[in-house]
Amino acid sequence: WMDAGSQIFYSYGVCTGVLTALGSYNKYENNCYRDCVYLCLLNSVTSFVAGFAIFSVLGFMADEQGIDISMVAESGPGLAFIAYPRAIALMPLPQLWAIFFFIMIIFLGLDSEFVYHEALVTAISDMYPSFFQVGHRRKFLLLFISAASFLVGLLMVTEGGLYVFQLFDYYACSGMTLLTFAILQSICV
Repeated sequence: WMDAGSQIFYSYGVCTGVLTALGSYNKYENNCYRDCVYLCLLNSVTSFVAGFAIFSVLGFMADEQGIDISMVAESGPGLAFIAYPRAIALMPLPQLWAIFFFIMIIFLGLDSEFVYHEALVTAISDMYPSFFQVGHRRKFLLLFISAASFLVGLLMVTEGGLYVFQLFDYYACSGMTLLTFAILQSICV
C-alpha cells in the first residue's frame, strides 16, 4: 500500500511543491477546479491504460514461460524496461518502435526534471524576490541547482549506482518520507 500511495503522490504531483509553484503562474481568474478535474481524469485514464498494457504483456510472458505472473517480473523501475521492450519485439518494425519508446522515456525523465527544478527555483526566488529578480541571478540559481542535481546523478551511474538509487528511492523519495512532507506542506500552506 505504501508503494501505491507513493505512486499516486508522484503521479498527481500532490504535496511536492510542484503544483503550488506552477499554479503561481496562472491568471487570478483561472478556473482551477475545472483544470484539476480534467487533469485528474486524464492522469487516471493514462495510468489505467499503461497498467493494462504492462500487465497484459506480463501475463503473456508468464503464459509463454508456463510460470506464475509474480515470477516474471518484480515491481520497480525496471518493470517498464522488461514489459514494454518485450511487447515492442512482437510488433511489426520493432526497431522503429523501440527508438520511439526510448526517446519517450528520455523525454518523460527530462520533463519531470524540468518541473521539479522549476518548482525549487520558483520557491527559492519567491522567498527572496529582491535578490533573485535582479539581472541573471535566477538563471544562475537554476544553473547551480542543475549542476548539483547532475553531480548527485553521477552517483547513480557508478557500479554501485543501483544501490544508491534504491537508498534514495526507499529513504528519501517515497513511503513515510513522502507522507511526512505531505503533512508538513499541508500544515504550512
